[in-house]
Amino acid sequence: MNFECFHEIAQWIINSRTIVENIEYEESPLKPPDYNIIPFNQLDIYKDTDAEVDILAIAMMTNAPRQVNTSHGKSLVQDIYVIDSSLKVLRLAMWNKFVHDECSEICNIIMEKPIVLATKIRVSSYNGLSLSSRPTSVFTIEPFLASAISLRAWATEDNLLLEETIAKNLDRPVASTSGSSTDPLVKISEIVEALKSIPAMTRSTFMVRGKFTISDLHQPFFYLSCAKCSKTTGYEKDEEFLCYNCKEQTTAKPRRITRT
Repeated sequence: MNFECFHEIAQWIINSRTIVENIEYEESPLKPPDYNIIPFNQLDIYKDTDAEVDILAIAMMTNAPRQVNTSHGKSLVQDIYVIDSSLKVLRLAMWNKFVHDECSEICNIIMEKPIVLATKIRVSSYNGLSLSSRPTSVFTIEPFLASAISLRAWATEDNLLLEETIAKNLDRPVASTSGSSTDPLVKISEIVEALKSIPAMTRSTFMVRGKFTISDLHQPFFYLSCAKCSKTTGYEKDEEFLCYNCKEQTTAKPRRITRT
C-alpha cells in the first residue's frame, strides 16, 4: 500500500460568523469599569459646581461646529442634543479636540441615534440646564454596557415618543430620521452637487422620492445575530449562547438585510 504526504499551506480566517468560546481558567475575569451614571432629571444639584458627572444618553441631533471667543482665545465648539430615559432633552457642548474626533463620528451615524457614554462632564445653568465637555472628559460611542443595551431597547420601542419629545423641546424642528413633509424633494443626481456648497462637518438631510430595486435575488436576505446587541454570529437560529460582544446569555435571531 502506497501513501503520499502533501505539504500545503492553509490560511485560517476568523470573521464575525466564527464561533469563539472562552476556555475556563483559574484567573478571575477583569472587573468592568464602574460608572456613576446620573439620570438627566437628577442633574440639577450638580449645576455650576466642580462635579464631574457620567451620563448615558441617545444623540438625537447635532448643530454645525462654530468658532467662539473665550477667555483663552478662539475655540471650536459643536452642540449635540441628547436625551435619556427620563425624556429630558439637554444640549451637550463639545469643545475643540472633541469636535474633530468624537463629534465627527457621532455626526456620521446621527440618523441611527447612537448611544453615547460621557464621563467627567460639566453641568451648567446655561439656558436652564446644559452639559459641557471638559479637557479630561471621555466619550464612548455605543458602549458595551448592560445599561446601554436596555437604553437601546427602550429607544427602539418608543422611537416616535423620542422624536416628538425632542421636537417639542427644541426651538427648531428636529432633523430626525423621519424627515419632514415640508422639505423639498431632490433628485439623487443633485445631492452630490448640493453637498459641494455645504460647509465641512455639517450634517444635511435630503428628501428623495423613489423606489428600491433588488439587484440580486440570490443574495442572503437575513443574517443571524445576537438577540440583544445585534452582533453577527455563527450560531443557528434560536440556539442559546454567550455573546462575546455584549457578554449576555442570549439566542441567535434572524435580522433582515437586503442590498439594493
